[in-house]
Amino acid sequence: MQVDMKLQSVQVENFRAIRSLTVPLDPALTVLHGNNANGKTSLLAAIASGLGFFADSVMFWAKEPKPYTVSYSHKFHPSDLRTGGAYVGVRLNSFDGIYWTQHSGTSAAPHLPPPFTDPNNLDFSLYIQGVGEAIANCTPIAIPVFAYFGTDRAVLDVPQDDKDFRREFHRFDAYADALAANTSFKTLVEWFVANENRELRAQRDANDFGRRLPELEAVRRAITSML
Repeated sequence: MQVDMKLQSVQVENFRAIRSLTVPLDPALTVLHGNNANGKTSLLAAIASGLGFFADSVMFWAKEPKPYTVSYSHKFHPSDLRTGGAYVGVRLNSFDGIYWTQHSGTSAAPHLPPPFTDPNNLDFSLYIQGVGEAIANCTPIAIPVFAYFGTDRAVLDVPQDDKDFRREFHRFDAYADALAANTSFKTLVEWFVANENRELRAQRDANDFGRRLPELEAVRRAITSML
């Protein structure tokens, strides 16, 4: 099943500052604006928790080890439950008709209300399974890209040299920290240096110094377009 998986809307219940909210999302760009303490960050964090479940599910079906579980996991923190709320829930709906939910109740809410009584639909399960099997079998498949940059963001690990740089990278390293609030520039530089070395070796082997690694060239174009 090949789908875009762009989010159409998000439904949030009892998450941090949010009592109950449904927000439609534009397929191209959605801008949130408002005064401080109006719930913008809470909404972004709710979406991040739902996407964390998506990434965890993909890695489960791809039979990936637990160290590659995303930093912002699908499990809610106790502080995410709004004061006075009996449960916390997030439902993400895609333009493809696929949806999934994350929720956590308390003893005061043994039965969750709609839309959280149906954790996810069959299309979601089939899609996740298909993505996981394709990855496990090394079959090319497009998967969603997402990143989260919260208000508690921080810039860490800016490298000064290439001492102790990693040389090997797992294919899910990007997912692992995509939903973390901090930005590790060391990881980016490590990846870039390692792949530039791979590219140089490939050029020497082929005696073709115009040869480019597709994944490295894609990142070069992305960085250039931002600059």
